[in-house]
Amino acid sequence: MIEFTDEKLALKGVSFNVKEGDCFVLLGSNGAGKTTLFKIMLSELMPTSGRVLIKDFELNINNIQEIRKFIGYCPQMNC
Repeated sequence: MIEFTDEKLALKGVSFNVKEGDCFVLLGSNGAGKTTLFKIMLSELMPTSGRVLIKDFELNINNIQEIRKFIGYCPQMNC
């Protein structure tokens, strides 16, 4: 028997390094997971598996405010 669920894999095997002071731009087609990635980095969504490391801090519910000090985020606005 095959069961279908509404679960979808949004991100898999994402890894990158941004040096302090650098500007990072993430480009990709619609549905590639760009917004999901940034929402996880900003703790608007929590990952269901894997790890998020920002400035040697592992993202968790207890250190969200500390991690946000290291991130500047400017989303694209379509006007």
